[in-house]
Amino acid sequence: MGADPAIGTASNDVKFDAGFGVAYVSDKWQIGASVSQLVQSKLNFYSGNLSRSQQGRLYRHYYLHAAYKWNVDGTTDIIPNFLMIYLPNAPLEFQGGFRVEHNETFWWGLALRAKQSFILTAGLHVNKKFTIGYSFDMYRTPLSIFDRGSNAHELMLRYNFLQ
Repeated sequence: MGADPAIGTASNDVKFDAGFGVAYVSDKWQIGASVSQLVQSKLNFYSGNLSRSQQGRLYRHYYLHAAYKWNVDGTTDIIPNFLMIYLPNAPLEFQGGFRVEHNETFWWGLALRAKQSFILTAGLHVNKKFTIGYSFDMYRTPLSIFDRGSNAHELMLRYNFLQ
């Protein structure tokens, strides 16, 4: 496999980063905002002879999310949610969907990433502290000309130390 011209022959590098977020959580509502890559560390991987017009760096990502828990029948909750992501010099990203939770044990959901993919998700609260989940993204457009598949899989394991 050939070297990537964007990073040259660099194999590893460590950069400092920081993020910050705030959230309000109640029995019915969640709303929060966060920012990642506050430091915006410079990336100096490229060592080739091509000229660069801009400095490579980790640009800040801004997130805003909200969700509302609607109890339907005493054992089933429907939780609509949305996520908005802003990156400088990139289109605004939107994701919205809903999750259905049964007896605070099993959940499943559907979501849409605008102009990108549909998401199917399911999970199980094993107990109050441990949750396992799975997500499947079905892309509507290719990620790149090098995309060899049209979907993605994600496995989630969560352990809550404070509960």
